[in-house]
Amino acid sequence: RIFKIQKFVMSLRSYLPIKRRAPNSSDLSAAKKTRADISEDTPAPSTLRGGSIIKERSQPPVIPSPQQPVTPSPDPVTPPPGSPDRNPEASPQLGRFRSFTVESPTKKSQPAYQRYASLVATGNLPVPTVYKVLCEKFRCTDTVVNMLGKREELCTVSKLKKAVQDMMRRTFEQRNLAQMKTVYPTAFVFRQEKGIPGTYTDIREKVLYHLTIECGELGDCKWLDSATLVERTQTFRNGLLKIVMQHHKLFLKSRTPPIDVPDDKITHWHPDFEFEKVPDVEEAELPKPPLTESYSTAKEVLAAAHEKFAAKLQRALVNSNTTQACDSVTSGTPPCHAATNGGTPVVPPPCPVDPALVGISPLLLERIRQKEAAKVTAVMTRDPAVEKKLSMLEKLPDMCRIIKTFFVSEQKIALFLDEVVSKVSESSGVSQESVEGHIHLLLEVLPEWITRVTVRKRDYLKISKNMEIRSIINKLEQHVQKLSKNS
Repeated sequence: RIFKIQKFVMSLRSYLPIKRRAPNSSDLSAAKKTRADISEDTPAPSTLRGGSIIKERSQPPVIPSPQQPVTPSPDPVTPPPGSPDRNPEASPQLGRFRSFTVESPTKKSQPAYQRYASLVATGNLPVPTVYKVLCEKFRCTDTVVNMLGKREELCTVSKLKKAVQDMMRRTFEQRNLAQMKTVYPTAFVFRQEKGIPGTYTDIREKVLYHLTIECGELGDCKWLDSATLVERTQTFRNGLLKIVMQHHKLFLKSRTPPIDVPDDKITHWHPDFEFEKVPDVEEAELPKPPLTESYSTAKEVLAAAHEKFAAKLQRALVNSNTTQACDSVTSGTPPCHAATNGGTPVVPPPCPVDPALVGISPLLLERIRQKEAAKVTAVMTRDPAVEKKLSMLEKLPDMCRIIKTFFVSEQKIALFLDEVVSKVSESSGVSQESVEGHIHLLLEVLPEWITRVTVRKRDYLKISKNMEIRSIINKLEQHVQKLSKNS
């Protein structure tokens, strides 16, 4: 036991501090001076979350001898005033880095999903993004005006602007009301009224006119129900669609040769039709406040009288101009041939010819243009159901390869339908519901290659091992060509 105690005491000696020699007075004075110089450059100690201070390890200070004086070392960060780092002109290597410009990449006006939205849209014909925003503003405006009508309040532009901007988080202006009147003239009733409560704080502002908006087409009802609001929004969208249809018709007439397609048979816009560059809706004229002339000085009264006399002189000049125009018509000079230089008529310049088409027969060019026009007409009037079937048929070749590979790897005659659907979905990145629709179409198009069998209420798929994948893809391509020609 005594041996164990001695061994324990010996192990504790390693944790005891080492005794050092006590420094004398000369060493302490020199050390204090050196520590004062070093403390100015040393950073502050960092503090942990608990409040304890961590001191960084540093080299012990060098105590100089009394015979050797202490010379301060130059700062390594700041160079001397005459160095080339201070003066960039003295360093020719850094001269080219004095000034430079950074050009930001050019941004496109619209993202691609907006520019090509008309090419991928299905169902109803799409309208441009600006028209969609206007349709949403109409819906919000109709809701706000109808709600204020239920409260028997007059809806002014200031009230309407604040409410619509809170609903849409978009800017609303009075010009939007003018555009709505162009598309749907009977939707709202606009008036100029004065003395509306809540629109003035001073008696002088009471005589000012404000534009008020009310719902139109009310009939015997005082306000509109939700079904009527939805119908009005749909009517407004149809009006926007008619405007786009007019621009599309002008575009088709400008083609070579011109394309004539009835409006009720168009299901897609022309591929070259710049869909998002359709001009904005024109602004209709809104009621303006009546002009009230008030004269405060005699000078204003004289100016008004002078304008009345000037109006009589203008009428006399207009009458003289009309008589001169009648004389020119009776003399036989046609108005379309205006004389510019010595009576020479202006001849319109000839149409420019593409240099790439020089030397090609015009009859051949005419046939090619007619074929292109026929193809575009077929695309614009294609049934949406046929178009959906064509898009599904275009994906079938890749799915056939996946199914063939899956059957070969499993080395089985028949496989569960659910397993095949999940495998094709994982390999092609298509949802399982969409894969099931493609497999049903494949069973309809290629019954000689793939068949469906039901055993004990479980569906199986079987394929013919004798048919090669290339012959299967050829048959699918022939089916796509046949369907596109018939449509």
